[in-house]
Amino acid sequence: MTKRTKNIVLASVLLAAPGVLLVLAVAVRGQPFAPLSYNETSYDIEVLDNGNTRVTMTLDYRLGRRDSSKSWKQLHRTIPLSASGVTNVAVEQVRNLSTGETYRQGDPVDASLYDDGGWDIRHARQWYIATQGDMLRPYDPHTNGIRAGSSQSIVKNVEIGWNIPPTKTAKSMRFEVTMTLAGMVTACPGNDVFNWQPVDETNESPIRRFSATVRFPQAADEANSTMWVHYDGTSTTAYRDGMFTFGIDDVRARSYVQLTAMLPEGGVARPAWTDTVSGRQLNDEERQREARWRYEQQSSARGLLVVSGLLLLIAAVIAAIGMRLVLGQRQLRGRLEAIMPYWRGLPPISPGAAALVYDIANGVTADKRLGGRQLGATMLSLVTKGFARMYPGPVERYRGIDLLRTDATTLARMASARGAGDDDTTSTIVLLPRAFDMASCQRQLCMSERAARDMLRATGQRLGSVVFDTRQCAQCLGDGDDARELSRSFHERCIAEMGELGVFPKRAMGARVCHPLLRLRVPRGADMAVEGRRRATADRHRRRGRRRRRRAADEADAVRRRRARHAARGAGARPRQISRGLQPFRRPRCA
Repeated sequence: MTKRTKNIVLASVLLAAPGVLLVLAVAVRGQPFAPLSYNETSYDIEVLDNGNTRVTMTLDYRLGRRDSSKSWKQLHRTIPLSASGVTNVAVEQVRNLSTGETYRQGDPVDASLYDDGGWDIRHARQWYIATQGDMLRPYDPHTNGIRAGSSQSIVKNVEIGWNIPPTKTAKSMRFEVTMTLAGMVTACPGNDVFNWQPVDETNESPIRRFSATVRFPQAADEANSTMWVHYDGTSTTAYRDGMFTFGIDDVRARSYVQLTAMLPEGGVARPAWTDTVSGRQLNDEERQREARWRYEQQSSARGLLVVSGLLLLIAAVIAAIGMRLVLGQRQLRGRLEAIMPYWRGLPPISPGAAALVYDIANGVTADKRLGGRQLGATMLSLVTKGFARMYPGPVERYRGIDLLRTDATTLARMASARGAGDDDTTSTIVLLPRAFDMASCQRQLCMSERAARDMLRATGQRLGSVVFDTRQCAQCLGDGDDARELSRSFHERCIAEMGELGVFPKRAMGARVCHPLLRLRVPRGADMAVEGRRRATADRHRRRGRRRRRRAADEADAVRRRRARHAARGAGARPRQISRGLQPFRRPRCA
């Protein structure tokens, strides 16, 4: 798979992923962060013959860090009391299963009025039961309950809480609370109805795992009872050993869990209260409620499926278009490869010829700086191939430093300590050992590169050192016939290499061949070869022009002679028309 194909596939995935994630987020309805949550809540429910219900709940708390940086001091559960629901509650025992401590009953207190030290000494490890309102008031189950079936619309919220030692965070803190609830069984014509809602819509804490086991005075099974678990998610239910069990994963905040059980009539000896609504009518209402819930779930699932399918279809279309473009490019590339060969490698061109190609490609018409660019490109090529090194500044800046063995970091630190100097006007050149190896030079260098190496070697021999700067090089190459011959040799070899490419400058190369830093002048005799070619071409053009003009004059003389012969005969015949653009002969009029 090519890089372009991978990019197209990746783009398709990135375009489809946000939409899919959005749909999943809407479907899952992720919960906001809650500092208090439940790892697990487990209920053991036993319906007694007298109509009361004994509840043992095991709560596994997860305490996160609070925004106010306060410690956790109180945990509680709220149980609503009403004439048509739970009418009374009595707490028997509260145990901390994490520490094995059994809490004792105390009075309700405001935890915000105590610091951590005072709270731990005076109120920690106690439980309380109170009625919620403007302030917490102690609740007495003997006197503060509600009469079952009362026509008065009395509602009380009873808070059962337990005071814990000050805690910042806790991954797990388990409590077991045992209590008795009254008013959860209703006698209806034909059935006894058990209604229990452990989690209501006011719950702000998500529950990772919820489970409950319910036991009745008579063994319950699918034949003699009907159970409905009301929850807007998925739950598991089962009958086991005369008991009914159900479980739910991930109970979201502000969602409710309710169990409604239709038991045989007389299954409970003394129900809390009676109702005139028949059991069959209640059964029909529950079935209609279940049907509505299933329809809503199916509609939501169909909508999610349609949106996800559309997003996947869009991603598939984008991927198909991208693959088609890739295949089309592959076919075009195959046709191009069949027409022309394609390879990658270094072009067979010298640095000096590359300087001329650069001028042609960029539309540079002036050639006075071409020689400097050729020498500069050749010097950089020698540095790249490991035959020389170049450092900024004059050679005096590096005096006392072994430039052949010092690494670049140390050299830069030592040079900067000596000051900048003339970094912009001159450079220091170091000839490496490879520059004196003839075999390496013949194998790796072209003609112009070898000529430049000879210029540098000649400078080093005259100075008696392999380290020198461009000013010293300019002085050495500017004196003596041998130095001028080396410069002329470099120039002629550059011309020869350009001739091999079939390209030539429009005018003479010019007299300046040196790098602008070297300020070297090459004698004009080096341009005579190019100037001779230009003059020879001009002479050929002039000779061809003279020959054409001579032929035209000869033809004109022949025409005039023929006209004269016709005029001498005195005949009236008109001569035939002559080509080459001449007008026909007209007889002169006689006087």
